[in-house]
Amino acid sequence: MEISVYGAMVQMQGDWTVKGLTRSGMVSLASSLQQIKPDNVRSLTVDLRDVTAIDNIGQQLLSGWLDIVKLRGIKTELVNPPDALKNKITKSGFNAFA
Repeated sequence: MEISVYGAMVQMQGDWTVKGLTRSGMVSLASSLQQIKPDNVRSLTVDLRDVTAIDNIGQQLLSGWLDIVKLRGIKTELVNPPDALKNKITKSGFNAFA
């Protein structure tokens, strides 16, 4: 699990399952929030193209991350989910895709 912030673009990568959860992934999650400044960005495009797997834990982390960003007044748009990932997420009731 890794998150990279490039201005108004966020790239999420790797294994977002309990097996893929690492200390560096959690640091990446936290530091990405610190990099996003509401004064500089009004909306974020969150690119999921490189997410290789996600489970309920990953969905909860993603949902919590998105909630924190939204609480800061920043709109989010999830883009480019792999088909299997999009199907799994929408079946679970977590439908945040544009």
